[in-house]
Parts: sequence; C-alpha cells; structure tokens
Amino acid sequence: MKQNNLVLIIFLLISSLLTANDFNTNMNYFGNLTTSSLNKDGFNTKGYEVDDVKNHFQLSTYSKLGIQATIYNDDWMFVTQAVTHYKDNGLKADLTWLNVKYTLNSDFNIRGGRMQSSAFLNSDVRDIDYVNTWGLEPNAFYTMLPMKFYDGIEISYNKVIGEYYINLNLTPYGTLETSMDDLVSDSILSVKDIHIISFDISNNDFKFKVTYGQVNINIPIEDTNYNQVIDGLKEENDMSKYNYTDKKVSFLTLGLEYNYENYSLVSELAQISSNSLIADTIGYYTMLSYRYDKFIPFVMYSVSDNQKSHFDTTNIVDNSNQHFKEKLDQILYQTNNSQKTISLGFKYDLMVGVALKFQLDKITIKDYGVDYSETTKRVGYTQRDAGVYDDSVYQTTIGLSFVF
Repeated sequence: MKQNNLVLIIFLLISSLLTANDFNTNMNYFGNLTTSSLNKDGFNTKGYEVDDVKNHFQLSTYSKLGIQATIYNDDWMFVTQAVTHYKDNGLKADLTWLNVKYTLNSDFNIRGGRMQSSAFLNSDVRDIDYVNTWGLEPNAFYTMLPMKFYDGIEISYNKVIGEYYINLNLTPYGTLETSMDDLVSDSILSVKDIHIISFDISNNDFKFKVTYGQVNINIPIEDTNYNQVIDGLKEENDMSKYNYTDKKVSFLTLGLEYNYENYSLVSELAQISSNSLIADTIGYYTMLSYRYDKFIPFVMYSVSDNQKSHFDTTNIVDNSNQHFKEKLDQILYQTNNSQKTISLGFKYDLMVGVALKFQLDKITIKDYGVDYSETTKRVGYTQRDAGVYDDSVYQTTIGLSFVF
C-alpha cells in the first residue's frame, strides 16, 4: 500500500465518522521563535542551517509553528498535526501526524496513518519545544535516525500494575518517502519494511524505555564523481557497502528519565547499524537539570561516534592511475558525523505555556580516516569549510517556546 493511499484512507475515515455527534474536539498551537549564532566563520550547524555566523544573531531554522487537532470519543481518536519551519528565508511545512486510533478494550488499541517515530523518549513531542527543557535538542543524537515520521500501523498494549504504567508498542508495517537534503543533496529518502517494537515502564518518578527496529532504506546518489570512483574500484573490490541502495538499517535505543525532588536526569543511548556508506554509529546524551520555581538551569553532554574502522581503506586495491582510492578516502571524510557537545542553558517560564530558553553549546568534531581538511568541506552534523583547521565552535541559542 502506497503511503499516499494510506493517508487518503485515514482522511476519508475521519471525514465520514465526524458526522456522528458524540465527538469532542481539542485544538492546540505550539512553536518557537529562535535565534542562533556561531562564534566564528567557517562552520555551519547543518541541522538548523546556521551558516557561517560571526557575532551576529539570525533567525534559526529551528523556529517553527505547529497546530494539532484531536477529535475523540470513548472508542476513537483522530489526530492531525502540521508543523511549519522557517527555512532559507522561506517556509517549509510537514504533515507530521494524521492518524486514527481505535480502542479495542482497556488494554489494547490500534492506530493507523501518519505518526511520529517511537524510537526515542521524546519522539512524540520533539516538535513541541515548550515541554522540553533544552533550548536546542542534541541534534547529533536525534538525527542519527533520519525517520522522524512514517505512514504505518501501530498496535499498543497498556497496563497499570500497582504504581507502574506499562506500555508496549509494535509497528508491523510502515513506509516513508521524503526529501533527504541533509544526507545527499536534492535526493529522496525511501524507507520501507519498517518494523519497530518498543517497551517502556514508568511511574511518577521515572521512565525507562527500550526500542528495537529494522528498516530498509534507499537513497539514490546522482553524483558523477562518486559514481566514477565506485565504478573504478568495483572490478577489484567489493564496493557493495559504499552506497545507500536497499540497505537494511537496524537500531537499538535505551532511554531513562528520573526525577528526584527538584532534580531531573534524562539520558538516552542509541546504536545504529547498516552495511552502507554511513558508518555504524553509537550516540548518547545526558542532561541534568534543577527546577528553582520558574527557573530551570541545566547541563548536557552529548556524543555521536562513528565506527573508526569504516574509514579505513587499507584493503582497497587500486591499480588504476585515476587515484580512485584517494577519492574514496575523500568521500568517506565527508560522511563523518563524529562529534561531542557540552551544553549549558536554562528554561524560564514567563507564564503558563510560554518559556524563555537559552543554550550555549561547545561543539568539538572528531575526524577519522585520511584528513582532507585542507581541501574538502566536512559535511557532518557540524560542517566545516575546507582550509579551516579548528576542531571546536561555540553556538549560542536564544528563543521563546510556547504552547496553547
């Protein structure tokens, strides 16, 4: 079933059932207005496109405006959510939720349509910045899995046992097709065979979540230089891993949130594995915060670390005079996403539903393989121009987050 057909079916089902009179409706608005700056030229935080800013704040593409409508009764719930981002002096809109949920009984329900991924602790509220303490999510962690939402089916089991709430989610089917400019310029990411299972247990003080999933991805690379390199080496080498064509990607995530009096600790770890041009990666972050009335200061540490051996081309044979092996090293240099970030910041509640946020990040990149910094732009989560040799850059973020 194509994703457009699934969304259309959900829309028609919602439209037909809304003729009933026993439905309630909620409308919520959310978003943020964020400015961001880097402390030096030659860098670009790719995830939010803050490009070569020095001592000058500008509107960040992290800024967004969203609307969510929920229509429900005792058995049915329909949710639609649209989010508009500021992007390149224009606007980009995404339909991130459009699904229907049916309650089978007190323990089981089933949902179909477009939904956000359940891979991480904050997956379902990533766009609702007000509910999160940070001013800027740990981009190098949350973008490890480029599947923010998908069209599919989800079966859930929910149970209250004593003081604990148990939740088990199973996604037996899912698919996605979306633009993928961050990984391959002007390309399309196609994801099929999405299978995800997640389990979480929580009470008033803590939440623990574990998720495992497998997906099949396909991203065409229409780049002449890349194709020449792969074609030039494949006669003498197995080059099957150096692409994104029909690759199986598996991921495992663990998340913990613990609250004690005014302290809050949030930590997540993820491992992404694929036999593709992108290296296997381990990422994690830990954030500690303290609430003092309306003021919540926090410190956060996050890491994204690619598998070092992925960038080792020692066993690649190149008997041509075209320097294909050297060019492959250069391509791999550009795919490196390894970095660590130390963050300090605060959230201040100005009023119910409105918060002022500040965050200062020190981002330090780490390169593997052959160093091409003199001639080649690094295009990981934090981009660095060719000829720039600094490993660290500071990013300052100030914004207002709101939900009504």
